[in-house]
Amino acid sequence: MGDQIRHIDLTNQLPARVPGAVLHALQALARGEAVEFLTAVDPAHAMAVANLQWRDMLAWETRTAGRGRWRTVVRRREDVAPSDAVDVLMRDHKRLDALFAHALQSVNEGRMRQTAADLQGFAEGLRRHIHVENDVLHPLFSRPQGSPEAESAVAMLREHEEILAQTALLEDFFASGLPRAQEVAAFFAILSGLLAKHEHREEIGLFPYWRAAISHAPTAVGAHLLATAREAVEGRASAKEGDADEDR
Repeated sequence: MGDQIRHIDLTNQLPARVPGAVLHALQALARGEAVEFLTAVDPAHAMAVANLQWRDMLAWETRTAGRGRWRTVVRRREDVAPSDAVDVLMRDHKRLDALFAHALQSVNEGRMRQTAADLQGFAEGLRRHIHVENDVLHPLFSRPQGSPEAESAVAMLREHEEILAQTALLEDFFASGLPRAQEVAAFFAILSGLLAKHEHREEIGLFPYWRAAISHAPTAVGAHLLATAREAVEGRASAKEGDADEDR
């Protein structure tokens, strides 16, 4: 893959210290870089701890190396292809967060023309993202009422309505020109809070269930969902639909 690989031997570390050593080594993990750990204990727990700190944005492969040792190669998730539809959504959360953070910074600095452009990009991406969750994965993996998964899905749908409504409210301010920063700053702050709470609850309460369901589905189903999610969040599905509409 053309990675720059750092090799770190942790075979002399006490088992209890391996997670901390792994996390410390990964703090400066850059794009295009890989770290290979050699351990004398199964690195599954250490990688789970590191991935939690990285908000599920690490990708790794572990193989036995003989004599009770393991080799684990770790990369940033963005350096490898998405593994499933949930992986696509996790990455898109990051992308949407960055877009909205830029919009929030722009409005706080009074750069309203830039704020308008940032908001438009965020809103378009948000709608594509929610389409995947509401219209693709939720109907396919819905569970009986009263189950933990169903309760998480109900909360997701409700929060999506709130987030879309707040986004539309902000868009209305820009519909007929550029508002003053003080007119909209509070509404941007409200939406920022809604997004942060929603994404955390979704990633903890619903995504693990969807990921497990995908892993147990036929390979062709998982591949189709992955392709559908990627096309949607990248805007390719929307473009195709638009072309089809013009042909009618």
